[in-house]
Amino acid sequence: MRSVFVVSLMFLPVVALYAQQTGQPDNISAIKQIIINPNGFNVDWNCDHSTGRSFISFREENSKFVVDINNYLLGTCKSEAKLNESGFTFDGCRDSGIAMTFDAKNKDVPFKGQGSRCSYEFKAR
Repeated sequence: MRSVFVVSLMFLPVVALYAQQTGQPDNISAIKQIIINPNGFNVDWNCDHSTGRSFISFREENSKFVVDINNYLLGTCKSEAKLNESGFTFDGCRDSGIAMTFDAKNKDVPFKGQGSRCSYEFKAR
């Protein structure tokens, strides 16, 4: 009986890690911790046949996540991000309904997503 118990304990960390990466509540905490990066994110975007880069940062304000967007030549705007188990959603300056997915295994590009017009990759700075 002891050997079964020992084997069970060996797999416990793997189960906990899997739960964090498959949309359990701890995933929202991890997402929150990453998006509140004081350095923000370089965002590579692709809209139809046009590509570019923006800068995005997040901050918590009155229990909401404010997204500050700088599209460089196109100007700046603010939006609100809504966190979920797989990432977050927000509206950009020129695109709406952007859904970003969190990839815990990719430290260089932790978020990738799609809006109504464009695709996005968030690169940690």
